[in-house]
Amino acid sequence: MARRYSETVTFNASPDVVMACVADVFVHGFKAKVERGPRGMTARTKASVTGWGESVTAIVEAVAPEGTVVTIYSESVNPLGLLDWGNNKHNVQKLITQVGWRLAPGGPGGPAASN
Repeated sequence: MARRYSETVTFNASPDVVMACVADVFVHGFKAKVERGPRGMTARTKASVTGWGESVTAIVEAVAPEGTVVTIYSESVNPLGLLDWGNNKHNVQKLITQVGWRLAPGGPGGPAASN
């Protein structure tokens, strides 16, 4: 697998709500410290048996009538590593799945949770 993997997804929520959910996944799901930027945030996973760790970034690309468009990247922190053993794809899909779960009605970050 390549050293970098990305996907773009649209979440049916405002950028502030989406980024709050991303931060929650980084802290609780990835057990990582969050670095915030002007359009998104990054977290670094810990090294494991299969890699040196990855840098996972979520960037708000656009706000559309359908919701917030976010591009999520995962990249190996080892500049010499040629393989990622599927870690980057796993990180991106984990973030998408867990943010979607938090935004779902009745989910921990969803609209029903604020009632």
